[in-house]
Amino acid sequence: VKEVYNEINVRDRSNIKNYFKDILISNELRLRILKEKDISALNYNIETVNQVVYIMGIANNNNELSLVMDQARNIRGVEKVLSFVILKDDERRK
Repeated sequence: VKEVYNEINVRDRSNIKNYFKDILISNELRLRILKEKDISALNYNIETVNQVVYIMGIANNNNELSLVMDQARNIRGVEKVLSFVILKDDERRK
């Protein structure tokens, strides 16, 4: 293990409406990046908790990462976007 991020956010499942909002946000983002020809969608893992989008993965370049982040920010209901994406040529991958 080279790095650990502590972004723990406990999901309140007592409110089923918010839970389904999170699912819709994640699915919307997945669909958007699948449609975008300049994004390698398989390189990303997306989770949404309490309308906060967590993006993890490996971006081919800064432009691709910017596109993914922009897509996430422009989804209705998203309160915050956190990226844990590293670039393909990042030294931490060696």
